[in-house]
Amino acid sequence: MPTPIFCLGAINLDLKFQVDDLEGLLRDWGTGLSRGGEEAVSREQEERLMALLARYARPAGRFGGGKAANTAYALARLGLPVGLVGRVGQDADGKFLRESLAGVNLDHVVTQGESGRAYILTDREGERTILAAPNTNDDLTETDLPWEAMVAATYLHLTSPAGDGPLAVQRLVAGRVPASVRLSLDPGEIYARKGWTALEGLLDHVETLLVTETEWQHLGERRNCTRSGPRPWW
Repeated sequence: MPTPIFCLGAINLDLKFQVDDLEGLLRDWGTGLSRGGEEAVSREQEERLMALLARYARPAGRFGGGKAANTAYALARLGLPVGLVGRVGQDADGKFLRESLAGVNLDHVVTQGESGRAYILTDREGERTILAAPNTNDDLTETDLPWEAMVAATYLHLTSPAGDGPLAVQRLVAGRVPASVRLSLDPGEIYARKGWTALEGLLDHVETLLVTETEWQHLGERRNCTRSGPRPWW
């Protein structure tokens, strides 16, 4: 039987940290990231981040995460049949992530490379600042996709890993699946900062856009164009 709902995008290990001096950490980090923001980090930057966290932060737990995985898990908890499309690492984190997704169809999750990680920095007021190391998420290619299953779905929810490669794959998906597949997109701050024009080939096909007010501002003025487009929800 076809799976009526698929979520395509990031699957991450969320590592939560309590940070009392977030201003000092961000100053030493030096990328211009502000409190409450989100940015992607390379494998080399991740090593430097871990050194800063050892100075400024206290570990506060680890959880399964990633926008696509979180959405799929929530839908499964509601009793809806849902499948996940993406990548986890061939490592202990990847095993943990698979085990954390009980009830989700994982037949189309590729296990390869190093798992993605999101560092959730929580300050004294509870504000979260996120640095995401996409790792294997950013290795997503067209060959990872279960085309036959996706074109037979009723709903397809797209979320952002980080890099341009997965974005190109999602543009391809949005343009190729039939109109009978209803598309939604959660761009996150990382995709939203690319701006409306950079995402236009994807947004042209999306029915519902899930954004925060900050992400809506990042998308820019092209959101006000007169042609039909996605409905924003925040």
